[in-house]
Amino acid sequence: MSNDMDLNHIIQSTECLHLTSEEQRIEYHCNIDDNGNNCLLGDNFQKTWDLNKLTLPSNPSPLINYKVCSEKHCLLSKNHIYSNAPFACSDVISAKFKHLTCITKGNAKTVYQATLGIKTNNGLRYCPGDSISIFPENDSQTVSWLLHRLTLDSLQDADTLFTIELMSTQTRNIPTWLLPGRPVTLRYLLTYCCELYIPVTRRILRLLADHCFDCIIGSANAEKQRNRLLEFSSQEGRQMFEMYIQTPNLNLLDILFEFQCCRLPFIRLLEILPRLQPRSYTLINPVDESVSYKQDLSFIFTRVDLKYPISEADTGVIHRYPYRHHGICTGWLERIWFGVNQPDDYQKANFINMNSPIINVYLRRNLIQFSLPEVISQPVIMIGAGSGIAPFISFIRQRKRDYLKFQLWLPEVICFFLSDNNAWGYQQRFRQSLSALRPEFLVSILFI
Repeated sequence: MSNDMDLNHIIQSTECLHLTSEEQRIEYHCNIDDNGNNCLLGDNFQKTWDLNKLTLPSNPSPLINYKVCSEKHCLLSKNHIYSNAPFACSDVISAKFKHLTCITKGNAKTVYQATLGIKTNNGLRYCPGDSISIFPENDSQTVSWLLHRLTLDSLQDADTLFTIELMSTQTRNIPTWLLPGRPVTLRYLLTYCCELYIPVTRRILRLLADHCFDCIIGSANAEKQRNRLLEFSSQEGRQMFEMYIQTPNLNLLDILFEFQCCRLPFIRLLEILPRLQPRSYTLINPVDESVSYKQDLSFIFTRVDLKYPISEADTGVIHRYPYRHHGICTGWLERIWFGVNQPDDYQKANFINMNSPIINVYLRRNLIQFSLPEVISQPVIMIGAGSGIAPFISFIRQRKRDYLKFQLWLPEVICFFLSDNNAWGYQQRFRQSLSALRPEFLVSILFI
């Protein structure tokens, strides 16, 4: 290990002294058995192998290097992030976040209707069933926690500018989302460019095992954690890997939280993180036939709530990363609107955001041809559950427009909505949409 790595590791560990007692309790959690000994994930598994004769995956060789920039400050544009947007059929548009309305009550899942305002030169042309993709951001608390768990090597801090370069021994290309050759900061890449909650493979665990160091604070044992990671990554420990990591769906941050001695160099982390993917949501507002340069785009989404059991039937207690409560994009949309992580019922019902946050979006190509049949006389049966019913609102609105435009008899439209007792918000919203359609043509909706 280099002197820079040693010094940086000591500085990062010493910073823990400034954590509150509650933060230290969470950061340096320990499983204690009945005899007062530290426990680690996988201790209960019956092991039959020799630790010195494990069949391990090859350790991936370094792909990229970095060079610290002489500049102290640089304007970091997001335009490079938005290039080559997946399945885009429009340019990336800066939209104003105009409204967010919670349409469920009580103990039901939290469901919102969001409205974005856009301005374009020629208008955005879309059809019922089309969707927009949104570029989300990772939670700043999670990014800060992860930065604290990394070895920064020669970087002074997470906001030091550097450029990413390909190792001279490599012939592969650097992933474009790492913005090779451009001045960036580590905080910037982890916030806007990289997925953080990635599933761990045995090769990743092999990589993590080589970067376990004794902690200055806490009683975790680096050698024990290194050996356990090697066991998880080995061919002999495949069944243990499946039971303790694969089946409970542990992600990279869960592993780093459990194995607190692991301090991965930041450049090796960047090599394994995929692109932070845009999230897609189906539009529900009617097609803008005038194609005005000013348009409102509306969609419905269910906030993804992540609740894990305290213990698993086969593996016992599993300590997961504790600060992940919601999905990346749904949690971010809620957070930038309300300004808090967990808005209460009063805030959901009464809060008005006067700042109109900016969200970057684009029209996504309709890959599965999720649309109304071209022949308007063809009968339509729609089946949906939860917020999956949202696109049917635009379908039915389009059918009404077809009727008014062509003055033709239209076949019956039947919609089956799979709901439960908590789906009051869905039902009310959908019934409101249907009320304006009768008596021009018959629409039947059945709540099951």
